[in-house]
Amino acid sequence: MSTLVPNAKWTTKLSSAGLVYLHYGHDVLKKVIASDVSDDTLNTIYSKVYESFVQEVDAIDNGIPICEGIPKYNIHTNLSSRVGNFNKKWNHVGEFDDMKAFKQAIQLIKCEFEETVQYAFKTWLPARSLVIDALEKRYETHKSGRVIEFTTSCPWKEHYFVLEEELGEDLSPKIDFVIYEDGSNSNWRIQCIPITPHSFTLRKPLPKSWWGIRNDELSKVSGIENCIFCHANGFIGGNKTKTGILEMCEKAIE
Repeated sequence: MSTLVPNAKWTTKLSSAGLVYLHYGHDVLKKVIASDVSDDTLNTIYSKVYESFVQEVDAIDNGIPICEGIPKYNIHTNLSSRVGNFNKKWNHVGEFDDMKAFKQAIQLIKCEFEETVQYAFKTWLPARSLVIDALEKRYETHKSGRVIEFTTSCPWKEHYFVLEEELGEDLSPKIDFVIYEDGSNSNWRIQCIPITPHSFTLRKPLPKSWWGIRNDELSKVSGIENCIFCHANGFIGGNKTKTGILEMCEKAIE
């Protein structure tokens, strides 16, 4: 798309799906959203839907691998594979209704596309304001300025990295940890910031001596009361209180 649209960041070669989205995507999004939105908002949703839905189809249709080298696992439940399942099997016996299968595939794509758009508009986009608020209050959350707090769980990662890029040197130091209250049980969580929104590699994981330990044993090792758990890979941990989770932040920052 970068060769067809000035300043577009995507370099994946477009398939027929990508070309249709390139030329008609904005109009289609307006109909699916069915609400008056600003051009900036529409462009943001356009980018989000391309990255989370259309680009995958473009890459698969053009035979672009998801990673270099041999992947550690393969994904067989992507949209292209599920659409392909409507095709007649090689050993099918008897009549096959191609038009019925085609219409079933269309319905599958329609439903998932609309769900992706509605999620981006109604769920993902509103989280941006929560991330902005958390960044503005970061020194109230922790004196280091490296911890942000959310009052509710939300899809914050992509927004954070976009804002980090937009703020540049105005966001210094960078954020290492996110804390929030678990709405299901009133416990607290500390989550580490990855190096990219979809990466499993962390900027600063929780102390390795905590990994895979729970409850009293974790409290003993960490010296922090009311600990609940630390994930085996050190990307998230829990405590029964906000005070305890802030102490976990303090120890993790050291």
